[in-house]
Amino acid sequence: MRNEETGKIERVERWGLRVDQQTFERVAADKQDDGIIQDDLLGSKAPGELEPDYRVPTSGAAITEW
Repeated sequence: MRNEETGKIERVERWGLRVDQQTFERVAADKQDDGIIQDDLLGSKAPGELEPDYRVPTSGAAITEW
């Protein structure tokens, strides 16, 4: 995964994904509802595939540390 902030490619298990404002607000509302994000799957990557298949609009830009 290439970190948008540093430009470095890193091997990670979790990362933050840049999404559009509407997606961000939808997830924020889901969290504010009861403190839990029910719809927490933004995408997946099938075995053998190189790139994830995202279910939300994204540039694919990511951060690996926060």
